Amino acid sequence: MTRIRADLVRGGTSRGVFVHLDDLPTDVDTRDRLLVDLLGSPDPLQVDGLGGGASSTSKVVAVRAAQDPEADIEYMFYQVGINERIVDTSGNCGNLSYAVGPWAVEQGLLRGPNSTPERIRLRNLNTGRLLVSTTRPGTGAGPYQTGTAVDIDHIDPAGQDGANVFPTGAAYEYRRWRHGLLPVTIAGIASVVIMIPAGELGLTATESRDELSSRTDLLADLEELRAQVAAELGIGGARGPSRAVPRIAILAAAQLPERDLESRSISLQRAHHAIPGTSAICVAAAARLAGTVPHKIIGAPATPDAATVRIGHPRGQVEIRVETELLEGRQHVTSAGTSSTARTLMTGIAMVPQREDRT
Repeated sequence: MTRIRADLVRGGTSRGVFVHLDDLPTDVDTRDRLLVDLLGSPDPLQVDGLGGGASSTSKVVAVRAAQDPEADIEYMFYQVGINERIVDTSGNCGNLSYAVGPWAVEQGLLRGPNSTPERIRLRNLNTGRLLVSTTRPGTGAGPYQTGTAVDIDHIDPAGQDGANVFPTGAAYEYRRWRHGLLPVTIAGIASVVIMIPAGELGLTATESRDELSSRTDLLADLEELRAQVAAELGIGGARGPSRAVPRIAILAAAQLPERDLESRSISLQRAHHAIPGTSAICVAAAARLAGTVPHKIIGAPATPDAATVRIGHPRGQVEIRVETELLEGRQHVTSAGTSSTARTLMTGIAMVPQREDRT
């Protein structure tokens, strides 16, 4: 049995286990075994661990004081398989990023002479990207209580040279799948996302999670396409293409006047209950770039400036701030951000069984 400091923390619409990065084993295989057993996989309910049986709750974030002068805090995100003993480190988690700054303050990790609890520079070690966390504490006891609002801004979310905006080199392309050719946009802004017009799938992007989950043949076909793109882009490792990245966003015109887009997301081969944070960032930023699937749906002019893109999802909607500028004749996404809340749910020591300890 292994004992490890572990807190349950909610960030946005996700919940994860937060640990100290320096508490994790340095050997990757040993680390992954620990994380899988910590969350209780493989098991669709994860009853023997701290996971919640969904992609949005089968997550671990490891945090420490930053090792470079451009950041105050650095963190690693681990997407843990539910029915498989896998750990994916291919991308960041946008929702749990809301909680990194507040949790770091609670743990006394903010030590830089120029850092403040209200504005914290975060380095995501999965992607190397810099994020800025700005907090507005709510009411009650503790440094970051219920109601704390957190703004997260992704700085140069596609890289300063913009090389990751369209990793295949096209803003709009056709991909061959079981039913012929499928129009898609593959963008890598904050995370890699495959964006598909809902009508091409016989959907409206207003389906409930249960309705989308019932389309098992469609989900299997989309996973085959997603895995092909992951392999083509080299996202993954020795165990094969990533199971988490790219994610899939199914998009359609807004059904309500206060929205710009409707979306339904696929994450870890399941219909997502809301929208992954980095997927929302990527879709919103792509909507500001001419020729993409979301831009064609919105039909708005792609002008270099700041704007808000409002995306509907099964639990409501999210608003994304996107800033672009004209750089060497093309639009460059300088930042993209959004706001939500975060709080620590429970603190303690996790008792992690070795596989032979399980009964």
